[in-house]
Amino acid sequence: MKRKNHKQKDFPAKQPKLDEPIAEHLVALSLKPVECGALSETENLEYEKKYINSQRRNRTLEEDRGPREPNPSSIRKPKKKVALLMSYAGTGYHGMQINPLSSSIELDLHKALAASGAVSQDNAMDPTKSSFVRCARTDKGVHAAGNVVSLKMSLDDGIIGMINEKLPPQIRVWGWSRVPNKFSAKVMCDSRIYEYLLPTYCLKDVDPSFYPHSNVALNANFDISKLDRKLNEPQELPPIDKHHLEKLQSYRAPPEKLDELKEILAEYKGTKLYHNFTVGKTSKDKSVKRYIIDFQCGEPFVRDGIEWVSCKVLGQAFMLHQIRKMIGLAILMVRSGTKKDLIQHCFGEERMNIPKAPALGLLLERPVFDHYNEKEGTKEDRDVIDFTPFQKEINEFKERWIYKAISDTEKNEGQFADWLRLVDQCSDDYSWFLNTKNCFDLGLQPENLFKKGTKANDEEELVDEDGEE
Repeated sequence: MKRKNHKQKDFPAKQPKLDEPIAEHLVALSLKPVECGALSETENLEYEKKYINSQRRNRTLEEDRGPREPNPSSIRKPKKKVALLMSYAGTGYHGMQINPLSSSIELDLHKALAASGAVSQDNAMDPTKSSFVRCARTDKGVHAAGNVVSLKMSLDDGIIGMINEKLPPQIRVWGWSRVPNKFSAKVMCDSRIYEYLLPTYCLKDVDPSFYPHSNVALNANFDISKLDRKLNEPQELPPIDKHHLEKLQSYRAPPEKLDELKEILAEYKGTKLYHNFTVGKTSKDKSVKRYIIDFQCGEPFVRDGIEWVSCKVLGQAFMLHQIRKMIGLAILMVRSGTKKDLIQHCFGEERMNIPKAPALGLLLERPVFDHYNEKEGTKEDRDVIDFTPFQKEINEFKERWIYKAISDTEKNEGQFADWLRLVDQCSDDYSWFLNTKNCFDLGLQPENLFKKGTKANDEEELVDEDGEE
């Protein structure tokens, strides 16, 4: 029987060709998923046209561009290189980075910078002209309590307030730090802290029939010979009904479950090969070597009747889906009773498939610039990059726009419950390493798991989660 692909996918938006006319309906595709800012539809459309035209110029040979027509209404202002400190809720956006024909945090930010006068009209919507660099590139639907971008902009009195007036309220700019012209928000960043909010019902023991080789099945004395389905074939599980969802969300994790999770997360610490935690990479690729400084799990808390636990990871840089796959594997291991020893087998040459946990629970807490602050931040005409002065406002923003969005979405839609259902539909793809040996058992691995056309090879083109190239 041919294997079916049951995994959820985020399909990339269609990229326009550079010679295509600019669609008049662009404004309907790119803006303000939750609430509107102060820009009119006419302004929005005009700025989008400017952005796409700037991309055409940047990708055309210099001798073929022709002279650039000056804007007679543009006022030249003194510009300074700054690090801009910001927060945003990723709900409704296709990520941080600009992608034409898709809503993005950067696109709305560039519009606000241009409309407020922070960037001149001649340079409006052309990130290369303002030396724009992001510190962390977040994925579709991922939030940021703190992110940093560097650029050249004018520093008129009240400029931060003017920028925020032109932004949707789910994007806020808090302040700026004066930095040298050579500063890059990406290159100068020491590390990044991400938080993942997880409903604890995801840690509940799984049905042994889905993972017949696991410790949960062993402890339940499950007899695999009485399994009423064929192994290594996808199953069709019914959608989660309201009653079942409410029962799941009333679950409270015992301390031993949380202890298991903490032990598993601690195994990620150190420099490891993360080719199994992204897509399109092998263990021989130098870029898969990543350094995880710390990975901790906090104490559980209840919100809107659901028990949550906060997991925070500190690392130098992360690849596409890396954090979500790290969390995804940890969830599978706790559910199936797999011991922490399995983690170290994941960094070898053997291939494995790991489902990525939902984007709903992921947010960038903040980037860390300790080395820069110590070396450059104390010099004259320089500022440290520090979110502390804005912490009260950031906490209020997180509560209103991030935590509330995560909690409300899970309460009403049960995204984590549906994710568990989709994972269990293809449980045999994972049960070969979720076994009582706590290591890879190649004898249990489905033969066609990594063949062309299966879900392990059917993922998006690789782009690093935080902008690493």
